[in-house]
Amino acid sequence: MKTFFGTNGFSHALVFGVCAYLSRIEQVSANIVFAGHQPAISHNAAALMCTEQGGTLCSKAELCPGGTPYSGGVAGVHQWDSWVPINDGPDEWLQYGANAGGRCRLHSDMYAPDPHPCGSSKDPIDRPDMATCNHAYLFCCGDPPPSSAPTDAPTTFPTTFPTKSPITFPPTKAPTTAAPTNEPTNAPTGGPCEDHTKCATGEKCKGAYKVAKKCRQKNKDCKRWGHHSMKRWGCAEGETCGGGDPTAKWGSCV
Repeated sequence: MKTFFGTNGFSHALVFGVCAYLSRIEQVSANIVFAGHQPAISHNAAALMCTEQGGTLCSKAELCPGGTPYSGGVAGVHQWDSWVPINDGPDEWLQYGANAGGRCRLHSDMYAPDPHPCGSSKDPIDRPDMATCNHAYLFCCGDPPPSSAPTDAPTTFPTTFPTKSPITFPPTKAPTTAAPTNEPTNAPTGGPCEDHTKCATGEKCKGAYKVAKKCRQKNKDCKRWGHHSMKRWGCAEGETCGGGDPTAKWGSCV
């Protein structure tokens, strides 16, 4: 998240450009800014003001670590009843008056079930766009600025443990140095073909009527009937032409 917490806190020009009625701006910690008295502000309007400065509404945990206001609470005119919008819910407000009873308690807890200060409806409905009455104050939270201090220099002392050797992998095989050939490679065994030149050594491109041509090998592929079914495309002694569809012309020697 973008930080608005520099050495001078909020940019006064930016803040007053967003909201001309800010009455007080004070950097109260590394990551919390007190944006002053905000009469008649809604929860959503307060969240927008913080967002436009690069921050967010604070949480109850940030404003009340350990259940106590980290800054002692809001003092002054409204020190007995001061409500601060927080990001614990869509319309949650925290009692933050310096001398208020119930400091660091939620309005929805103190005046259950109503979450909204000075509301006319005593119900649990969130009204984040409804303005509060005159005693509302705003705190914004964000990331502290990065440190400009240099990091520690690396140590010059040797370690007492050996470092692990890097993982090594065997070298890959050198590429072939054979000259490229212009001869076509043979088709895979048993693949489709148009003529014998597309078949591997020892295979022939054979088919039949309404049977696609394939690369076939004698004594492995066989004909069940037809021309040369007994000699050239028969099977070795002790084998028969079977396999596949028994009604098909071509089979395999088994």
